[in-house]
Amino acid sequence: MAARLRHSAIRGGAFVAGRQAATLLVGLGGTIALTRLLGPGGYGRFAAALAVVTYLGNLSQLGLNAWLVRREASADDARVYVTARTLLLISAVVVALLGALLLPLVERWLGGAGVRPLALGLLAALPLQMMLLVPLAALERELRFREVAFAELVGQFVLYGGGVALAAAGFGPAAMVIGWGAQQGWLLVRHQVVSGIPFRFGIDAVHARDGLRYGVSYAATIWIWQLRELVNPLVVGRWFGVEGVGQVALAVRLVDAAAFIKAAAWRLALPALSRLQQEPARLSAAVRDGMRLQLLTVGPVLLALVVLGPVVIPFLFGSRWNGVDELLPLIAAGVLANATYNLHSSALYALSRNGAVAWFHLVHVALFATAAALLVPKVGVVGIGYAELVAFPSYLVISLLFQRAVRSANGDAPSPQRREVGLGACLVMAVAGCAWTPWAALVALVPFAFVGVREGARESAAQVRSALLARGAA
Repeated sequence: MAARLRHSAIRGGAFVAGRQAATLLVGLGGTIALTRLLGPGGYGRFAAALAVVTYLGNLSQLGLNAWLVRREASADDARVYVTARTLLLISAVVVALLGALLLPLVERWLGGAGVRPLALGLLAALPLQMMLLVPLAALERELRFREVAFAELVGQFVLYGGGVALAAAGFGPAAMVIGWGAQQGWLLVRHQVVSGIPFRFGIDAVHARDGLRYGVSYAATIWIWQLRELVNPLVVGRWFGVEGVGQVALAVRLVDAAAFIKAAAWRLALPALSRLQQEPARLSAAVRDGMRLQLLTVGPVLLALVVLGPVVIPFLFGSRWNGVDELLPLIAAGVLANATYNLHSSALYALSRNGAVAWFHLVHVALFATAAALLVPKVGVVGIGYAELVAFPSYLVISLLFQRAVRSANGDAPSPQRREVGLGACLVMAVAGCAWTPWAALVALVPFAFVGVREGARESAAQVRSALLARGAA
């Protein structure tokens, strides 16, 4: 059972990672074209609007997507999906209307930056975005990541192909809004057809109560974490306008694209780790192995990005984006630190310790947002990068909460993670140090002087090879 689950998880992760890699190429090409067509101001307006609407979208989800993935299968699944879709549609409409009423305040805060009409366009697609979560959850429950990967790759072509074409035709930032709506429509239709679940509406009171009871407690933790995404438009935008927002948004976009394995791991973690919620010892070992695998894959890619960024970014994006290379190492260090501990959050969710995750998110966001509010006015846009470093102590909180949860669940100490934590610390220092000198990248080699780290790397490689060979044999 353990081997089958690990193989299924790695194979599913390979599909998601493969899609993320293909998306990286599509998205990079589209981003290069868009940044040249729109410039920092136009790209920044879209990024600010998207950040606001993304947060509203997270409010709309009510955690029902996570509940659909995590719940036990039953003969009444069809009524569960119908209920969830109806609740999500109602939530999307209500949140979109409330968001539209609040947008004038955002526009005033940003000094009339022209974000409001773009945000209204994105809000119009919110019901589509929420409804597609239901068939997507059905596919993820069954670890059918091949179908998900194909649909989302095509969706990227719809988004960037349509957006670039319309931007070139003179639509400005509105081109990306239209592309975004078309992408959500495609994903809804494709996921619905492939999943085969009924497309009906209605509410079953028992299922609605169960879904909201779990979902809202889960969603509250996400709502806290997603406040991070508002720091760029509301803090950087306040002091440095949409051009500053665009600089930060492009840096984040490049780092997230390079760290596609981290996104794949998070996507897969909840359905995979939920199967181990009754076996905390195995869950702890799975977190340790996933932690190591993420670091060994994400770390080298981010190192390459921050070392080559100062040379490549001006060439690809033009001189108007020169400030991005200064942000890259600091933002990349924050993403890599998160990659060290993001599976701890997934495991706590699997153990229904949503409150523990909420405490971690609260500490992290408080440190990050406070540091950004103090530093950005004083040192410029790069202050949001320094805020990432200030938030590092929050990862000690999630580590301690995870250890306590696993120990209380089975009475045994969790699997030791000293090697993985040491590896992560060295990689983070190497990436962050590149903000001052590229020679800091050599720090990443230090952990491999220890036999235990080398053995762990070989173990991870063997697990991936075994899973992929098993897929080939199947």
